[in-house]
Amino acid sequence: MPLLFCGGDLVCVPGVEVAGAYRAQQDEIGLMVTWTMPCAE
Repeated sequence: MPLLFCGGDLVCVPGVEVAGAYRAQQDEIGLMVTWTMPCAE
């Protein structure tokens, strides 16, 4: 499972949680980070 960092701060664990300090406010544009396992061929 990937972990998204900004400097030394853990910002997001996709599909689990986003750190409160990095969440978009109601009047801001945000992103939804998702993780999909690659398909095995």
